[in-house]
Amino acid sequence: MVQYDSVFWQRPGECMSYMPSDTAFVQEARCEKFTHLGASYYQSSDVVGYFYEDSDGTKVQFTNFILTIKELQHEISFEKEDNKEFYLVCLKSCSGRKYTIKVAKENWVDLLTQIERKCPECQVFVDVVSGCREKFKRLSGILLGQSHHPVKSLYKRWGWGEQLQDGRRVFYHGGRDDCISPKCLPDTVSHQTAETLKEAFQIFDVGPLNVMAPIVMYNLAAYTDALFTDAGYPLAHAMMLVGDSGFLKTAVSKVLVSPFDSLDERLYSIRGTEASFAVLHQKAFDDVLGVDDFNHEGTSAEVSQKLRLMRNLIRAYSDKTPRTKYSGQDSVRQYAIRGGCLFTGETAMTGQLKSSELRYVKIVFERCLDGPKLRKFQDNPRLVQVLYATFIRYLELHYVDLVEWIKSMFPTLREKIQISEHRMRDVYIQWKIVLSIFVRAISEHGVWKNQGEAVCWEENITSIFFSIISSQNAEAQVHEPYLRYLEEVFNLIGTGKIRLADNIEQYVQSISTYHGYHDQATSVVVLKKDDTYASVMAAFRERGDYLPIGINDVSRKLKEAGLSRCTDGCLFKAPSKIQGRPRMLALIIEQCNKKLIAMRGEEENGKNPCIESCL
Repeated sequence: MVQYDSVFWQRPGECMSYMPSDTAFVQEARCEKFTHLGASYYQSSDVVGYFYEDSDGTKVQFTNFILTIKELQHEISFEKEDNKEFYLVCLKSCSGRKYTIKVAKENWVDLLTQIERKCPECQVFVDVVSGCREKFKRLSGILLGQSHHPVKSLYKRWGWGEQLQDGRRVFYHGGRDDCISPKCLPDTVSHQTAETLKEAFQIFDVGPLNVMAPIVMYNLAAYTDALFTDAGYPLAHAMMLVGDSGFLKTAVSKVLVSPFDSLDERLYSIRGTEASFAVLHQKAFDDVLGVDDFNHEGTSAEVSQKLRLMRNLIRAYSDKTPRTKYSGQDSVRQYAIRGGCLFTGETAMTGQLKSSELRYVKIVFERCLDGPKLRKFQDNPRLVQVLYATFIRYLELHYVDLVEWIKSMFPTLREKIQISEHRMRDVYIQWKIVLSIFVRAISEHGVWKNQGEAVCWEENITSIFFSIISSQNAEAQVHEPYLRYLEEVFNLIGTGKIRLADNIEQYVQSISTYHGYHDQATSVVVLKKDDTYASVMAAFRERGDYLPIGINDVSRKLKEAGLSRCTDGCLFKAPSKIQGRPRMLALIIEQCNKKLIAMRGEEENGKNPCIESCL
């Protein structure tokens, strides 16, 4: 029940400047009704403002506004420790004007400071009422305690929210009432939007299907990563677009990568710092991080730095770098990365370990894309937005069923797909599943004339995917560092940059002149370990390449592959004719020849010309 007091009151002289129409009452006392707010604070039923009761019972006005706490907003960020709570406060001034301000919960005691900064018309009479600021601070605490405001959760992040009890997830974006992200999905219900979707499907005509289909599907796959993660098979690869300058790699990336971001925020330069890329991982959660213009240019130190950054990015997205938070004895572990990473460059990366080659897919541009067709999508970004939004809404609508379908399909396809490298096999399976979901999502909008046409299109794209993945799977075998090392050794022998003595006697007579000798009786090439390694690494550096393997790993790998003859550890103990009997690298010529032929996929009777000279 509202409590009223019938008492005499007066307003301070300063109040005349705020309410000139009431000046007649400044000189006289008047019977007025008040609502008791608590302690010595009151609110008038006729005058806008708050009153303080003096010790003699006189009520003095000390503000020219009143406030209402509308709601408490709980803003949920990507990191739980970044979550914030804000009070939404509505102010009404004596002139009848209304303001709304947002006050952080922890800064409630500074409410007056924010009012003075954001609402200059709303004032407290500090020159008339002593201790006015402290009085208002206490009053605001009383009002907060009495308020029965609703609590509203708002999401600041973009993408899939926490998993609900029934297994669903909600995709948060700026178009929802409970999300304040700047990234927003367009409506995908109206007939007009369905027509836009048909037009958007023409993105596949901008270039060859073996280029456009994997790029589009990789970007769509980023939005399915949460589904694959819930099913136990998270997205675990990046993508690289390789082609000459002017082939429109960057232009098409700006169209397809993160189309809900502003245009100048869709791609980032490889020249950025590692710290800046760490921040961008969070921004690209449930989206694609686009990194532009990776090239082998600059000093060797600059190239090495870029290579290191790219490898870190690739491994972060392929390994789903975990983030662990500790609270007492408990730890909460979740993925720091979800989504994809696409980068462009004129040249492919070199000096990769085989495991690195299997962590990203290369899409090679053999010619320039169709500029006029691409321009249509550059001028109308809504086309790609509607295409992606239709897919995302389908995922949200069928989330639980799709997760269960992925759970059943993935292991089944693993048994059927004949791709030797498990990483490459899983990439193909994910693309195949994403493609199937995409076809279902848009088929109801009349993109194809009939179901048969849709099935034919899906089968065609599936075969393209298999060809791309199979080709890279085979190529990865060529990039074993120890085999590249072995191949370079024989190339240097063939070009005379590694000099071999014809026999051990010739070698002993001039050890400083030769890198090793040819033991024709056993068909073995015996080499100085350190000098040979230095020559090989120098050859790679001269052509701007890099070989990520150490000298001891080379010896070990060659021994494990049965390509070297060893008498002591991974090396060959030189005969007593050589002073000191050093440990040397003894390569079995015939075995090396067979291995390099198999690596390059040549005919069984083929020979490496450089090795042939040793046979």
